[in-house]
Amino acid sequence: ELVAGVAVISRDQSLLDEVAAQGAVPLRELQPGLNQALETARQEMLCRHADVLLILPADLPFLAKRDIDQLLAPVQQGTQLVLAPSPDGGTNALALTLPSPLRFAFGPHSFARHRQFARQLGISQQVIISPTLAFDVDWPADWELLRTAFPDLAPSPTG
Repeated sequence: ELVAGVAVISRDQSLLDEVAAQGAVPLRELQPGLNQALETARQEMLCRHADVLLILPADLPFLAKRDIDQLLAPVQQGTQLVLAPSPDGGTNALALTLPSPLRFAFGPHSFARHRQFARQLGISQQVIISPTLAFDVDWPADWELLRTAFPDLAPSPTG
């Protein structure tokens, strides 16, 4: 088994209670901002002696087990960083061996920034191109596209 456990980081206590009830490790987000939250998660996983950190945002509706396998397989073979880009230049998934000096750079153009930081640090990297990892729900139009494919979904959270 490649995945030993799941952790969820959030400011939402009800979500953290729910994930704890499901057996995941709840991590309270202490500082604002995604990159700071992920650094908190990294430090917690290091304290738990994790070898690999796999970062998957919650807005990947087509994520499948094969995607996780595809992200972790290169790490098992010695690659230190595996990235899956989003169509707009972001990073939709990141697998990283621990410990690592790589600075998280999520946000606009994060895919190129993560790759650049890895090159500067001499971190081996591999890119995974996957349509199921590429589709994320960042904009109302993404939600509408998802609802077109799955009409039984609830209305958009934005109205």
